[in-house]
Amino acid sequence: MTLMNALNRQQMLEVSSVQMPAALARFSSATTRTAGVLLLLAGLLVPTAAMAQNDTLTEVRLLYTAGLEAYDFFEYDTAEEKFDQAIEVAKAAGIEDPLVAKVYLAKGFLFHARFKDTALAVANDKTFDEFVKAISIDYNVQIPDDYKTDEIEVILKNAREIVPEPKNGGNNNNNNNNNNNTVKHGDVRLRHNALAVADACQPIAISASVPADPEAYRAYLHYRPSDSERFESVELQPNPSDPEIFNAEIPIEATTSPTIAYYLEVQNRQQAVVASVGSRSEPINVTVIGTCELPGSKRPIVHVLLSAGTGIGFANGDAERCPTTAACYGESFDPSRFEGVKAGIAPAPFHVNGEVLFNVIKELQIGLYTRYQIIEPALMIGAKLRYFILPDEPNRFYTGFGVGWGDAAYVVNLGPEFNNFKDIVRAEGPVHVGFNIGYMLTLHENFGLQFDVYTPIHFPNFTFHFDVNVGPFIQF
Repeated sequence: MTLMNALNRQQMLEVSSVQMPAALARFSSATTRTAGVLLLLAGLLVPTAAMAQNDTLTEVRLLYTAGLEAYDFFEYDTAEEKFDQAIEVAKAAGIEDPLVAKVYLAKGFLFHARFKDTALAVANDKTFDEFVKAISIDYNVQIPDDYKTDEIEVILKNAREIVPEPKNGGNNNNNNNNNNNTVKHGDVRLRHNALAVADACQPIAISASVPADPEAYRAYLHYRPSDSERFESVELQPNPSDPEIFNAEIPIEATTSPTIAYYLEVQNRQQAVVASVGSRSEPINVTVIGTCELPGSKRPIVHVLLSAGTGIGFANGDAERCPTTAACYGESFDPSRFEGVKAGIAPAPFHVNGEVLFNVIKELQIGLYTRYQIIEPALMIGAKLRYFILPDEPNRFYTGFGVGWGDAAYVVNLGPEFNNFKDIVRAEGPVHVGFNIGYMLTLHENFGLQFDVYTPIHFPNFTFHFDVNVGPFIQF
């Protein structure tokens, strides 16, 4: 290296050593200014964001008010447009405020007013969906007094039942604006869009999504009209176009009831429940809109039976004829021989039986009956209460009990000691209570055949007998 080169290099180093602190100072100063600007901007953005949200809510409120005004003048298209605009503005800003819940609520009662006279089912479904969205934002949202009707109050009540109440007691603060129930037991999922309302005199379509799973073997719909005490079951069938969707129907006959309870279950091959929506103790409740009276569905009020039968029972009492019949006591008449008959089983043959009962509800009848024994006259009268274990025609099974007054006559063979004389021993009672089971086969809307077993127990003079009866009944 030449000296000149060495000097030049030294000068460069000296210059660099002088210039470096100045450069660092300029960089530090620039950084400080930038940080200050950023802090200033951050301070400005906070109130700006709040102002933007307030502006959005103001816009939503103006659109909501305009929609209500259009609704008041029956300008339903304009009202729906304003409500939709308000919802879009809120969605774009990511705002879920009680005001937005009111917009969904207004859109719901708009749908009900718009479609209820031409397509009630559509009106109810659309209203319910919008109400669920409203409640999902603000659980306590209420319909304004000027717009309340009994019908939409019922729909709002039903919608509120399927939306979980938030722990904070009010605003849900979530984006879950649907009424889909998804229940998972283990790895099996069952998803169902719960119903709240349905039309009378129309089958109610039920659908559910069950993704393929080895544990999912069968799916069932269980339903119970409010005028019935037991659930009926229908197996859901797969949809040919989508194997994960299963469908069933609540039959039209159930819609004669004002409400219907139902729930869904998925079972495995061992018939254990692996997923469900609702349950027997907490079912989904559907309000049936309108009334329905199907042909032949009007329940009969009066049930009349005329039957014939025979009986057998426990004879215990005095022989009636032997003391006055020589063929019985023979040559030796000794009154002490006729005091009582040895208790035993004996027939109580051939009687006719009549009943007039009234249907209190589908499962319950109450009324009067009479029994008259033909070969040896004996009369019983009383009252019966009957409960149908299986109440649906044409095959009905029942049980019940009765209470009454009267007697029955047993035909008793007195044995060799009395020349095998057949005498009459009466079940004098005079009071009796009885237990009843039977079967009815309805052959026509107003006519059928009845098989009946009645067991009166007589007291204080204890005896009992089984009466078997069969005969036609009419109902009207």
